[in-house]
Amino acid sequence: EVAYAVTAEPDGSKVVRFTTRPETRYGKVELAFEGAAGVEAKELKSAIQQAKLAREVHLNPPKVAAFLERYYAELGYLGAKVKAPVYDLKPEAHAARVVIAVEEGPLFRAGKVTIQGNSALTESQLSEDLPLESGRMFRPEILQAALAKIEEAYWRKGYNDVDIRYALKRQPEEGLLDVGFQIKENRKSVVESVKLEGNRETSDRFVLSQVEVADSEVLDFDKTAKSRRQLYNTGAFSLVDLQTKPVVAPGAEAVDSQ
Repeated sequence: EVAYAVTAEPDGSKVVRFTTRPETRYGKVELAFEGAAGVEAKELKSAIQQAKLAREVHLNPPKVAAFLERYYAELGYLGAKVKAPVYDLKPEAHAARVVIAVEEGPLFRAGKVTIQGNSALTESQLSEDLPLESGRMFRPEILQAALAKIEEAYWRKGYNDVDIRYALKRQPEEGLLDVGFQIKENRKSVVESVKLEGNRETSDRFVLSQVEVADSEVLDFDKTAKSRRQLYNTGAFSLVDLQTKPVVAPGAEAVDSQ
């Protein structure tokens, strides 16, 4: 405890005097997580340290609570609630704890996984090897991986402008999370022709031998990227730029290789 007083001196000056009274000095302060069961306290402490929030436990408790709720969500505990740290002091024993109360809630698993709006690819094709399966533990990164896999399946078919959205519906009592994908396929990109520009020292035949895309094929960006790498690997070019330009025919694109 610190107190102060301001007094006037005979010469007209003022003096500020501080009085301190030492309080109990505590030894090592323990960090405790009350209610944590599915996630061990050791893991939660490590997460706080790795996020460089150890000081914030004392300086900014709400920030630590918000971080831990996000951490729980990443592990599949979507309904977890974490209260800001509070002190539990025992002066007579010179012992202290910082207590963080946790309500973990259920560990969510994927419930129904549905796909709508698809016509170019069947639900069976899109669901094959999908990382998000019914009954599997739900984690946000698994959802993103499933989204990426569906996108890649469409890109391989030339649907490079596909729009995929998802909706989540919780079933807290069962600890399930239903996931619905809604797909807007948009147009399919087909290569009408491949045109070359700027190859003054090399023949068209040589350049085209390294290009993976061809007339009337779907426009697959994986193939255009591979074509660029192969052209660079020949050592004959300092710059390779592959561009797509829309043509009059609906649903088709022309690819210029420069």
